[in-house]
Amino acid sequence: LQPALRPVGLEEVVPAALTTLLMLICLGLTLRVLGVRDVRCYAAVLLWVPTVGGYLFSNLSIPLALALAVMWRYRDVVWPPAIALGLAVSAKLLLWPLFVWTVMTRRMRATLLAIVVGVAVTLGAWAAIGFDGLQGYPDLLRRLSEIQAENSYSFVGMAATLGLGETVGQVLTFVLGGALLVWCAVLARAGDDFRSFTCAVAATLALSPIVWLHYLLALMVPLAIARPRFSALWLLPIVLWVSPKPGYAEGFQTFAPAVVTAILLAVLLARPAQRAAAAAASAA
Repeated sequence: LQPALRPVGLEEVVPAALTTLLMLICLGLTLRVLGVRDVRCYAAVLLWVPTVGGYLFSNLSIPLALALAVMWRYRDVVWPPAIALGLAVSAKLLLWPLFVWTVMTRRMRATLLAIVVGVAVTLGAWAAIGFDGLQGYPDLLRRLSEIQAENSYSFVGMAATLGLGETVGQVLTFVLGGALLVWCAVLARAGDDFRSFTCAVAATLALSPIVWLHYLLALMVPLAIARPRFSALWLLPIVLWVSPKPGYAEGFQTFAPAVVTAILLAVLLARPAQRAAAAAASAA
């Protein structure tokens, strides 16, 4: 039996339309903040599956990408990146590797302020609901990871698809995510701000036990920094239409996001420091 279709009223359509519009504005601001002026880049991003999922489901991935853009654009001052990082980590804890970047690049004032902002916002949000459920929240996150990790595009999900088990996926998560953080620190010590930042962004994906397609919007930020003008690299994420499901990937679909991510990172991180610095300067 087909479920009966009920009419959709304006009280549902208008908020949904406004939310989608807000998401698209945030997306445009993200590219604008990073100095992207080529309209072809904007058009390409609108074709990405992560983007479509971001504005259709009105999740946090697009605002979080804007926060990353603000962090980079205003990295040499204190308040804007600190507020952006504090709010981002408070909203989505998976962005905590960005603290490694701020610490290793000696942005200590911004780091401390971001921690203060993040803690204050988090406590304020819990206080607004009387701290209801706070005690069981860590256990809820653990159970959520256990249920959804194997069905997502994370290393745990890829290992499960290959029949290797959750433990292998967790080991890969910590080893590869840890390697990206170490590389982030090494590049920061070498003064390579762009590639260090890129490693920190990549680590947020690698270390997440659950990865959905819209998470990959974070990669738009280092791509925009390095390639503010249109190139074939902007079209690469369109390949993810082979994995259109927002969750519960199957077969080869599970590996498509990792392949796209690996290619993007290989191109961006292989750039010599001098060229990366020049690209960063042109985007500033």
